[in-house]
Amino acid sequence: MRQSNAPVAAACEYAYVQRFEEGEVRLNFTEAFADIAQEDARKKTIEDAVKRIFGDDWRVVMEKIDVEAARGVTNLAEEREEDIRRRRAALVEEVRTDPVVAEAQKLFGAEDVRVSVKLFDE
Repeated sequence: MRQSNAPVAAACEYAYVQRFEEGEVRLNFTEAFADIAQEDARKKTIEDAVKRIFGDDWRVVMEKIDVEAARGVTNLAEEREEDIRRRRAALVEEVRTDPVVAEAQKLFGAEDVRVSVKLFDE
């Protein structure tokens, strides 16, 4: 879906999956993304994708929730951001503890190694 309809895919990443069983996918969206996802053409794209993957007897239910109701639950966008944060931190630590970097610090008298990491899949 990301290639065929990027706006719908982006909205789906912010869905909180409330239910995924017995022929029903129930997606909750905070106000910021509910209107985007529930627009008729986009909702149909999501419904068609679910039916194509799981079968014609599956249905999609979308609900708008407030931010408080979403606390303690994660969505794909939040999980992706956490993964990127974790991977960045690991790379920064790897650079900071690298023996070559330590040798360069000694050579140039550097005390604070500043590392900036940009992952290719961000």
